[in-house]
Amino acid sequence: MYREAATLCLTCNIPMERAETSTGHDLEVCDRCGGAWMDVAAFLADLRRAQPRLASDELMEHNDGTPHRPCPVCKQPMSIVWVEFLQLDQCLEHGVWFDRGELERALQGDVVPAEIRAVLQAAENRRRRRRP
Repeated sequence: MYREAATLCLTCNIPMERAETSTGHDLEVCDRCGGAWMDVAAFLADLRRAQPRLASDELMEHNDGTPHRPCPVCKQPMSIVWVEFLQLDQCLEHGVWFDRGELERALQGDVVPAEIRAVLQAAENRRRRRRP
């Protein structure tokens, strides 16, 4: 039986292990660093299911000068994309790269950095206290 070669981890440069999300979508995970590689459409479907408020038909691209990582499949520079405050790397043709914990954060909706979350919560608390 023919099997494609495993994707090499962008961080560790070792073959990634094939896995499956709880919704049945394929992904690859690095056992050493925890990085993950997933098809764009599969990620968007899982995001739509797990966090409807973050649902989108595409990831917002905003290249802010951050160095571009190469796609582990085609080696071309990937785009910088965002799920709210969470920065990810995407090759539109091949997939989305997640550093350790980023996939879980996106699917849990934990995409706002703690320091920004604290400022927003303080502002919300002040607003509530001012209510008549």
